[in-house]
Amino acid sequence: MIYQIFVKKIKPILFLICLFVLYLLFTTSCNDTSKPPIPADQNELITTLKIELKDTVSGALYSFFYRDIDGDSNTIPDQWDTVKLDTGRIYKVTLKFLNETNPNLITDVSTEIKAEATEHIICYTPSLAELNITRTDNDGTYSLGLESLWKTKGIANGNLNIKLMHQAGLKNGSCEPGVADSDITFRISIK
Repeated sequence: MIYQIFVKKIKPILFLICLFVLYLLFTTSCNDTSKPPIPADQNELITTLKIELKDTVSGALYSFFYRDIDGDSNTIPDQWDTVKLDTGRIYKVTLKFLNETNPNLITDVSTEIKAEATEHIICYTPSLAELNITRTDNDGTYSLGLESLWKTKGIANGNLNIKLMHQAGLKNGSCEPGVADSDITFRISIK
């Protein structure tokens, strides 16, 4: 008798509920994909880091690059220079972060970093004591690091890690908070 009640009264109701749930699943999964959602804080793609140095004694200009044009950090970079410096010099340095995925439309991401200076800091970590780096630009409160002075003291070889930290709402002048938008280690040769 219970089975007959189930078959006659409850089973059709369950069937209608299942149809309704399937309808909801189908209609909510078919969103308009012609306009992708815009992320709240979209970071730019950085494929290239250009280090521009000016020797303050001779006025000579030098450029060194890290390039990974496809933007895939799992592939071998297209260019990864060793930074070559002279001993006993002071260099004015400017960093350029670029997006070169489209050679017809190269984007200078540095302008966005500068505009959002209160959300970024560039951290320099040399492995050699013969290189001293001082950031010379700031956001009004804390240093930024797109511009810096590099002082060389003696002959040495080592590495220099340059890390662009994104610190939206976290910037306190240190390199600890936030996430790295770019993290590149160059070989350094001071002769």
